[in-house]
Amino acid sequence: LTPQGNQVQALEAFPKRFRPFDGAAWLELNGTAADMFAVAPTVVAQCRPLCRNATLAFTTRANFNGEVEYELRMPPSDATANFSIRVVAVNIPPIFTVPPSIVFNEDAVGTTVVDFAEHVSPGPQRSDEALQRVSFVVEVPAGDQLLFASLPILRVASHRNPANALNSTLVFQLADDAYGNTTLTIRAVDDGGTARGG
Repeated sequence: LTPQGNQVQALEAFPKRFRPFDGAAWLELNGTAADMFAVAPTVVAQCRPLCRNATLAFTTRANFNGEVEYELRMPPSDATANFSIRVVAVNIPPIFTVPPSIVFNEDAVGTTVVDFAEHVSPGPQRSDEALQRVSFVVEVPAGDQLLFASLPILRVASHRNPANALNSTLVFQLADDAYGNTTLTIRAVDDGGTARGG
């Protein structure tokens, strides 16, 4: 790492500024980026015996994306270089909760279950996820569909509750004189896309 191949073992990386989440303006840092990394970046020289290469290692925190600019210093000469680490956003699946079971009497009319799916969220509370819209797909096994005059659907509320999460209502109509058990498969889908494995 120096023309003379001095035995420099560790280099010092100092965060200077970052752009969080959705590519907003650069923000200045005061010597730390600990909130962005589970394991902060380190640079270690590979000397065998001359120091010609160095390894950069770090671990980002879950659900973090953004760009951090670093200044790399090499003691004792204090030579410097700048580089950036960019973590590209990947859409996170929506989250929600539902009760383990619901029970109705035969021939019940106009069946609705308010707040059947609760705490509906497009993903982590970060700026690039918050505006996504969530919808539901409800699947009924083919052999059980005769239990229903109209198949179940989940309607997402148009407003958020005090915890800033959406709730939804399960709506269906039972068939006349039909009874039995069935298991519904419910999938939440947002409009954040599937790029890069999202």
